[in-house]
Amino acid sequence: MQKFRKKQTAFTMPEVLIVVALFATLSIAIYQAFANGLKIWDYGEKFFGEEDVVIFLEKIEDDLHNAFFYSLIPIEGSAKALEFATRVVVPTDPESGIRSPYVNQIGKVRYSLNKRTQQIERQVFNYGLAVKGKFLKKQVLAKNIRTLRFSYFYLTDQGLTQEEEAETIIPCQVAVDVEYFVGDELRKMVKLINVPIGL
Repeated sequence: MQKFRKKQTAFTMPEVLIVVALFATLSIAIYQAFANGLKIWDYGEKFFGEEDVVIFLEKIEDDLHNAFFYSLIPIEGSAKALEFATRVVVPTDPESGIRSPYVNQIGKVRYSLNKRTQQIERQVFNYGLAVKGKFLKKQVLAKNIRTLRFSYFYLTDQGLTQEEEAETIIPCQVAVDVEYFVGDELRKMVKLINVPIGL
């Protein structure tokens, strides 16, 4: 009777070396991709703070371009905060019968720096709340802010004059000066915004 022997198979030394070399090559490639991803993230993170400040400056510019004089919502501006009448987008009153979830209406916005949290805040008031002095919602526009300063420009007989406080009339220009941190680095951005109604 003939006995069948089971054929035994095993990896040869060259096959084992090839697998180890491929594994090492793939590990190095994965590590390099991960390390490069971290470098790109660190590089991009430096600009996140600036993006927030730029968005804030664009938002206040848009609101100032839509500003108008309204006796029941006077402009109140100091070096630290600014509030004025403008067009605001607010949730629709369910009883109004309007189908859109949001509506444009007369309202007020207030920009200020919360020193405790180091955040620039935008408060929105619809018409009814603006008259009562109560805000509808608060939005954080930028973080890691050291200082926020406003100054106001008016056309007078002597030319353009700069004031620290807003008068009862809307200025023709508003200067916004922001100092903010990107990591440990302190940076500064200044924007001069023309106010069409003030001109």
